[in-house]
Amino acid sequence: MLVLIGGTALITYTLTSRSSTPVVETPASEPSTPASSAGDSAVAKERLCAAFLQTTKGSTGRGGVVSDGELNTANVLRIVASVVTIQRATTNDVAPDVAELANAFVDGKLALANAALANESIEELVRLNGLGNEATRNLADACGIAY
Repeated sequence: MLVLIGGTALITYTLTSRSSTPVVETPASEPSTPASSAGDSAVAKERLCAAFLQTTKGSTGRGGVVSDGELNTANVLRIVASVVTIQRATTNDVAPDVAELANAFVDGKLALANAALANESIEELVRLNGLGNEATRNLADACGIAY
């Protein structure tokens, strides 16, 4: 039960920390400049892709979020840790197209973890897992990682 509470707390932290970032608008009179250089973007993408590889390595064959009708707590916690890692690696220097793929990965994994914690039907979990796998493949492709 304690692990379940910890998992829920991690998910709550992840969701609230993501949406609490203040938005600072540039006055219209200032010229618009790129937020980061091509070199910064390349380094940021490399960092994101390394984090992605780290969080997904060895994740296949571990079973689903539910096993024998019971929540697979270890997998749900792994999902949450992966989400936090990818969110932290998705900085403003990451190119928008790659950041969009990273955000889709995060959204898909969170949807699956939350559905598992809410005891959604197996059919819904399978559907969400399929969407999450697609987002994982897309981010892997962007990173040049075989998935």
